[in-house]
Amino acid sequence: MLNRSSKFLMIFLVLSACATKSKKVGLNESIRREIQKHLREVRACYEEFLVLKKDKSGKIILKWTVNELGAVTSAKVDEAKSTLNEKTLNLCLTDLIMTWQFPPTRDRVSSYDVTFPFLFNN
Repeated sequence: MLNRSSKFLMIFLVLSACATKSKKVGLNESIRREIQKHLREVRACYEEFLVLKKDKSGKIILKWTVNELGAVTSAKVDEAKSTLNEKTLNLCLTDLIMTWQFPPTRDRVSSYDVTFPFLFNN
């Protein structure tokens, strides 16, 4: 039987192995590092959700846009590709992402899009 720490470790390992997609080449590693900085916050959203709905697991695909200065300007769940569509959890995650700061673009003019899968296993 896995305890909460073990379950989160599984989430962390899965997130570490996931590929980030962005329009700008060379940003992927920086984006992945920024996401990893916030995994405790992601975990807190999931654990808060588990209090309400026990034994729920699945994948949430999040998409967000980062402006030329690195600020997130929009965030949403790709409900068609996600297997864990729970309004409370989705809202918690999108609200979190809106506070994150990502690398700015080199030209400081254009924005870029990020798609990232968060896999949760209880």
